[in-house]
Amino acid sequence: MLLNLGLGGLIVAACVLERPKVRDRAGDAIGPAALLGRTSMAEEPRAPQIQSHQATKAKSLSWKQFSTDDYPKYISQLRSVGCPFSAICDIIVGALSRQYDPRLSALRRSSGTFWTPAQRPTSAEVEVRRKQMEQAAALELERDELIRDLLGIEFKDYLSRSSGRGDRWDEILSFMPDSERRRQVRPVLAKYEDLENGVIRASGGTLGADDSAALKRLYAEKLEELGGAFTPSELEEYQLRTSPIADALRNNVLIGFRPTEEEFRAIFRAYHTFDPSISGSPASEDEHARSLLGIATRDEQIRQALGDQRFADYVRSQDQTYLRLVELTDYFGLPTDAAIQVHNVREDVLAKVREINQQPALPEHQRLATLQEIKKQTEVEVVAKLGEEAFRQYSRAPWGVWIQEILR
Repeated sequence: MLLNLGLGGLIVAACVLERPKVRDRAGDAIGPAALLGRTSMAEEPRAPQIQSHQATKAKSLSWKQFSTDDYPKYISQLRSVGCPFSAICDIIVGALSRQYDPRLSALRRSSGTFWTPAQRPTSAEVEVRRKQMEQAAALELERDELIRDLLGIEFKDYLSRSSGRGDRWDEILSFMPDSERRRQVRPVLAKYEDLENGVIRASGGTLGADDSAALKRLYAEKLEELGGAFTPSELEEYQLRTSPIADALRNNVLIGFRPTEEEFRAIFRAYHTFDPSISGSPASEDEHARSLLGIATRDEQIRQALGDQRFADYVRSQDQTYLRLVELTDYFGLPTDAAIQVHNVREDVLAKVREINQQPALPEHQRLATLQEIKKQTEVEVVAKLGEEAFRQYSRAPWGVWIQEILR
């Protein structure tokens, strides 16, 4: 009897050792579902303690023993052999990507051909594309929710960390020191980003008036929804980084001006308070007058903020011939000062030419000789500032023909 009791005790002990329990920090046993519910990329759950003989047994496991269809079971199996949470994320996200990516690629694949010109598609083509983008967005949402349920992480966060590109939302929201408040705002930004991308993709790459109006409407709706999460100063900080006005200043209006941070803020505020609805093509003389008045008011606000000298630099940056010079000097690796100097030469030379041409008593042969000398000196001076190759390209361009027209 004692021998039987002893054997029974050994069997019980072996069963207990064979199935180790995972315990939380309080010492209570928890199951796989509870363990999955608390995982995140920020905090990896404590790995279960595996007995030495259990680890030896794991060495004999074959990869075929792991399930790839039942993802919760798959994750539980990986945890049972001590697989790190980061590796589990890589495995599960990779498996789901292989499942969803082919369908997403098929929906997003361009329907155009290499001989198709880049012009706005027909209404029927736009409708087909719109439906495809809706299907792709639904698939992405399904994938993201599945990853969130299985791993407790956001797919976009995983991509930003695994690619080494960082989290762009955190960069945009860097003016908000509270990470919890940033986390609350991110879903709103992600939602409208998907909506905006849907409009752009459905347009076939060529935005029409309706598409532009839709993007403008979405941006207004986004600002309204964010208004409750941002303070007034935070809302301005967000607009400085993402608004259409700020984008236009960075990518067009202020090229060649190189503003400081404070100058950019001042110009942005002037443009932001200026009503853009009166800056388009006026439909009446009254609207034309209002547009001119609004532009004058905006520019005066900028002048007061910048001072006379920097305002003169700003005005120069609005000259399209100067912008083309900046593009040329950038292309040839020349300093912006070279563009400024050539621009100043152009202004001075054209003023001299006008003065000479406005002298009716000046004999024609003397006028032509004077202009010929001015042209020769101008070419030498511009070549000295741009170099031979850049000068050749500049003099052939529409904005550089003024040198050849000195004699006219």
